Amino acid sequence: MKLFKENKSLGILLIVSIIYVGITFLFINPLRMKNNDLEKQKSEILTLHQQRNTINTISKKEKQVEDIILLIEKNIGSMVDITSITKQSQQTENSNQTILEVRFSSNLNDIFNLNQKLKELNLENSIETIKVQRIQTESNKKSKVNCTITFKVV
Repeated sequence: MKLFKENKSLGILLIVSIIYVGITFLFINPLRMKNNDLEKQKSEILTLHQQRNTINTISKKEKQVEDIILLIEKNIGSMVDITSITKQSQQTENSNQTILEVRFSSNLNDIFNLNQKLKELNLENSIETIKVQRIQTESNKKSKVNCTITFKVV
């Protein structure tokens, strides 16, 4: 009888362990696999969203720079003779910077009025350098000058 009771408890232990292994294989493993698949899909979707946001941010900055170029051409172009507008992009540790270089020629008096136009456009704080060179002509009555203004757009 003693042997039968020991075998009975071992049998119950064996049945419980078989049930545990069966439940694990039938229910828990498929749930884990589904969870892992969902985590992979989530990470892929997040990666795609980050890439889209990066592309949208870059295109918005490019659009902003193009808008500034058009504003400069429209407002300042009526006062001075714009010869060229050059755009250069630079990457720094924190952000992308765009440097706009506007070259034009005008009367010396118009150069002083230019500051007011830049204040209206909110560009006076983004001026990096201003270079003014006098044009050598036979008749210096009009005081024509060449000017280069460099803007830094962040």
